[in-house]
Amino acid sequence: MSALGAAAGSAGGGGWMAAAEFALLLVVVIPTLLYLVVFVAPKLRLGNALPGPKIASYTYGNLPQIKIGKFHRNLCQWRDKYGKTFQFWMMHRRTVVVTDLADVRFVTVTKNFPKSDLFTSALEPLLRTGLLTVGKENHSVQRRAIASRFNKDLLLQLHSHVATELRALVAKFDAAAESNAILDFDLEITKFTLSVICRAAFGSDIDIQGGNTSGSSDAPPPLPRLVDKALRLSAFHMARPYLHWLGKYGARQLYETVEEIQSFCERMLDARRNESEE
Repeated sequence: MSALGAAAGSAGGGGWMAAAEFALLLVVVIPTLLYLVVFVAPKLRLGNALPGPKIASYTYGNLPQIKIGKFHRNLCQWRDKYGKTFQFWMMHRRTVVVTDLADVRFVTVTKNFPKSDLFTSALEPLLRTGLLTVGKENHSVQRRAIASRFNKDLLLQLHSHVATELRALVAKFDAAAESNAILDFDLEITKFTLSVICRAAFGSDIDIQGGNTSGSSDAPPPLPRLVDKALRLSAFHMARPYLHWLGKYGARQLYETVEEIQSFCERMLDARRNESEE
């Protein structure tokens, strides 16, 4: 009887040991192997494939070197230091930056390489299915559709609109310099760009740079600040790839801002339609 009990106890102990080993496998061994395969191995294999900044972390890549709001400065500094083509890492993803015009044309037009999920998921909420985010199978179709609108007449109008809005932008900078005022350069450039787009694409004379709409109150149109906010949120979202796994829940503020932009554009288009009817 005692021998039978000892055998049962030994069997029970063996079962607990097997369960403990299985738990150790799930909790430690498998995650470690996944980490090595996903985060470490690509950096060891491709870390020196192209010039670029030294990898700061196997986990975060070069993200610790990128300051929030100054990503564009990092890119310019790296281009000046490492050349027109260089690479950097955002967590487990390698990003190759191409700045030579001939290379850009080869990548986007000649070969039309598919865009990464990281790129499209960060910009898709704002740009939807535009040329920058649409898949390869629909890219040529959209490009041909847009090309029919980009004719000689549009280019002449575009030149006129750019000149008009550029004069307003320079005048604003001159006034700020004389009064020692501080301007948000990114926001002002966004206003300038949106003013040109509204004039060229929609025939709208909305005074985005001046700060009010013809015949309306002095309140500035919300579109520039909304677009500026959406661009900053897109950059924030792109710099944190782990948020992409959460879908809309990982970029709720970005999607809410895009909805406000869409609502504003719809109101503007409705106003233009009503003007045409009158």
